[in-house]
Amino acid sequence: MQIRSRFKELLLPAFTQKLQPKSKTRILMEKIKLYIKESYNELLTKVTWPSWDNLMETTIVVLVGLAIFTLMVFVMDSISNFVMDNIYKLV
Repeated sequence: MQIRSRFKELLLPAFTQKLQPKSKTRILMEKIKLYIKESYNELLTKVTWPSWDNLMETTIVVLVGLAIFTLMVFVMDSISNFVMDNIYKLV
């Protein structure tokens, strides 16, 4: 009999109470919280981080590529500036 009364005492109020609908802000906050938890879990378990040597190599490749691209833009700008100056001198 104690088990039955304990069951009624613990679970019956949960079934008899009317469920309150969740507000939109509460649902949004729960979604944001879930997103942060999943993102953190993914960063810890699924992401493979590069080694220090690999990171340095790719950084050097990016910097060299950037220098080449910058030089190309500078040369093209200088050429167009030279051409435009000569056109303006004619006019």
